[in-house]
Amino acid sequence: MVVQISTYNAIYLSLIALALLLAIKAYKSGVGKARFLVFVLSATLLVELFSTWAIPNKIAFGWAYHLFNPIEYTGFCLYFLATRYSQKPKFWVKYSIPIYIIASLSISFFVYHIGKVQNRNAMPALNINLEGLLLFIVYTYLLFSLDEDMPVYLTGDFWISVGVMSFFGGASIFLGLYSILFKINYEGTMGLFGLIARPLNIVLYCCIIIGLLCTIRNRKYSIA
Repeated sequence: MVVQISTYNAIYLSLIALALLLAIKAYKSGVGKARFLVFVLSATLLVELFSTWAIPNKIAFGWAYHLFNPIEYTGFCLYFLATRYSQKPKFWVKYSIPIYIIASLSISFFVYHIGKVQNRNAMPALNINLEGLLLFIVYTYLLFSLDEDMPVYLTGDFWISVGVMSFFGGASIFLGLYSILFKINYEGTMGLFGLIARPLNIVLYCCIIIGLLCTIRNRKYSIA
């Protein structure tokens, strides 16, 4: 079935696709840590394309986000670990990955019972809140650890940190309560989604794009 894509979704999906192409270009140019963004952005694009198709066709899509959250958390943590600023918290961030994966999937199966057909559209509220809190802490550390020979706003890590902090700091609580609010007031929740989550989605991927452009430029002039 052909799906009509809204203007917002067209812009949103285009930004993710552009960010993915830039991450691939950065990786091919020799920026090793960009491969983790390729990993995250590929998964993001697949999940968002699926949900864009599933929603108007009234097909359960919530289960996909239960699988996606551990992938997203892993990718952003691996990116952080690949920076030169990760030495002090390396142990904690490294071992938070398997702990988060186990915790997230346990919540999905034992709290939301996502394995049951009738629950496959439940959104991973607690999973998102936990992921958001952890990534906000990690990328706040990265942002305030940046020490470069150039203005930090010309570095990729600055923009990616700002994007992650803005999105997860601003949207994680709302997205975590999304399924509950959705049941209470559908129209009101969709209105809040438009006011809170949608702009922050755009901010996140615009920041990633700017960060990758900076990374590619710096690599080109051998100052990355």
